[in-house]
Amino acid sequence: MFQMNRYLTILTVCIFTFLANITTAQTSFAENNLSLSLISENDATNNNWAFSSIDQKYVYYIDFESVNIHLSDIVVKNDEGEVVFRDDVSTLPEDAIYEIDLSPYGSGKYNIELRSFTKILKKEIQID
Repeated sequence: MFQMNRYLTILTVCIFTFLANITTAQTSFAENNLSLSLISENDATNNNWAFSSIDQKYVYYIDFESVNIHLSDIVVKNDEGEVVFRDDVSTLPEDAIYEIDLSPYGSGKYNIELRSFTKILKKEIQID
């Protein structure tokens, strides 16, 4: 009986220690994600990020290798701030070239956001 109480006490202490560590890790993760940096194209360390349109007015290319952060997703917002396109790119290689086709959305002003877990790079474009 004494032996069983001892094992039960040790098991309880281990469970509480484990739960305390998980709670601390989750709190730290949440606090880190609340501090996103908004960086315009002029503030970024490489303000070009190899963003280009080649002979097509609706198709743009982003060279991931020229971006100094690991991207999680790409968001395109219209002039009213509505998200018209979103894609998870976290699994793509860091040397990928990504194509965005804006032809389904027509002419207008758009904001393209390259997002990481800590920063957002923005670029405004006008399609006539």
